[in-house]
Amino acid sequence: MTFSVFTNSRKFFTFYPNPNAITCLDGIRSIAMLWVIVGHTFSTQLSFITANPLDMFHFITSFTSLWITSATITVDTFFMISGLLLVYTTASKLSRMGLIKNLHLFYLNRLMRMFPVLATAVLMQASFQNRVTDGPHWYINAQNTNNCRQYWWTTLLYVQNLVNPLTMCLSHTWYLAIDMQMYIISPLVLFWILGGNKKSGWASLIAAVIAVITASTIYNFLMEFQSATVSLSRTGEESLRYMIEYYVHTLPRAAPFFVGMLFGYILHLCKGKTIWLPKIVVALLWILAGATSTTIFISTYYTIQPDWNNQTVDNILNSFMRPAWAASIAWLTFACAKGYGGPINWLLSLHIFKILGRLSYAMYILHYPLIYIINGTTLAPIFFSVEYSLHRTIIDIMVAVIAAYLLTILIDMPCSQIIGMALGGRKDRKKNDAKKNDELIKDASIAPSTEVVNSKL
Repeated sequence: MTFSVFTNSRKFFTFYPNPNAITCLDGIRSIAMLWVIVGHTFSTQLSFITANPLDMFHFITSFTSLWITSATITVDTFFMISGLLLVYTTASKLSRMGLIKNLHLFYLNRLMRMFPVLATAVLMQASFQNRVTDGPHWYINAQNTNNCRQYWWTTLLYVQNLVNPLTMCLSHTWYLAIDMQMYIISPLVLFWILGGNKKSGWASLIAAVIAVITASTIYNFLMEFQSATVSLSRTGEESLRYMIEYYVHTLPRAAPFFVGMLFGYILHLCKGKTIWLPKIVVALLWILAGATSTTIFISTYYTIQPDWNNQTVDNILNSFMRPAWAASIAWLTFACAKGYGGPINWLLSLHIFKILGRLSYAMYILHYPLIYIINGTTLAPIFFSVEYSLHRTIIDIMVAVIAAYLLTILIDMPCSQIIGMALGGRKDRKKNDAKKNDELIKDASIAPSTEVVNSKL
C-alpha cells in the first residue's frame, strides 16, 4: 500500500493531536512560502518585454511595491524555522553519546528524506521541461534544462551555491544548499546542547550566534555589497557580485539558522511548562519585534532607489537585518507557543495551514520551474499592471499546490515510508533504537511537520 494514492491521500489529510506541536509554525511557513511565490512571479516578469516599461519602473521604486521588493527577507524565516526545529526535536530524543553513535544516521536520514522530491524535479528539468512550451521566452527554459544536464550533481550534493552559482540546476535551490551546509555543521553546537548541562548549552549557542554574526559583519564591511536584491543605483556587475558572493553565499546567510537554534533551545527547556511573563514585558517584546521587522521591511524602499548612496548603511543592513528578522519571527513563535499570541496564534494555527505546511517542501521545489513553464506560453509583450501580476500569482499558486500535492502523495510519501522501513531497523532490533531512527527520519524534512513527536505521516 506504499504507493496507493487513496491510502496516501487519506494519511495526508489526517492529523493527530500532539501536545508538543508548535502549531503556529504551520502558518508561518505557509505564509512565507506563499510570499516566495508572489515574489518570484513578479520578479520573473522583469525579463518580459513590456508595453509600458516606465510603469514597471515606477512601481518598483514606489512605496506600494514593498511587499514585492522586500520578499527576499522571507527566506530567513525558513532558515530560522529549520534551526529552531532541529534543536527542539533533537534535544529531547538524543543524548550526546547518542548523537555521536548515530551521526551517520543523522546525516543519512536528512539526505535521503530530501532526495526523492529534489531528484524528481532535477530529472524533470533535465529531461523534458524545455519541450513543454514554445515561444519568445523558450530560451530561458532551454538554459535551465542545459544547466541541469551539466550540473545536476552539484544540486544533489548541495554545493551548487559554491561550485556553480551562475549556472545552478534549479537556481532557487541555493536555499537547500545553505540549509544542508548548516545542518552538517550543526553537531558542533548540538554536542554541547545534548550534554545535559544547561550552561554549556547556552554558552555554545550564544558563542555560535556571536561568532557567525561577527564573521558575517567583517565579511560584509570588507566586501561592500548593496543591501537590496534589486538595486537601481548599482551596475549590473555589482548586482551580479552581490548575488554570487552574498545572496547565495553560506556565511552571510547563516545567522538566522543559529538564531533559530537558540530559540529552539529555549522552547525545548520550556516544553510542557507554563511560562509566566509580566504583561509589560510581553507588550514590549511584541513592540520590539514589530518595530524591528517593520524597519527591515521598509528599509528596502530607500535602498532600492536610483539615488541611494550610503555604503555604511548597506553594510549594517547586510550584517544585522537577517538575524534581527529571524529573532522577530522567533519571538512570534515563542509567544504563540506559550500562550502570548492571542488572535495571531489562532490565525497561524488554522487547519488550512497544516495542509499547506505538508505541501511546502514540494511547493518550494516545483513552483519556480512551473512559473517558467507558464511564462513560456507568453507570445506577445505584456502590459504590466499590479492586477495582471496578482492574477498570474493566483494561477501560479494554484498550479504549484496541485503539482505539490501530486508529487507528495506519488513520490514523497511512498519514498519516506520506504526509507523509514530501510533505516528504521528490522523487527528484531531493539525498539528504542528503531524509534530513535524513525524519529530522526521524520525530522529530516526541509519543511518538517510541526507535529514533531511520533508523526503519523
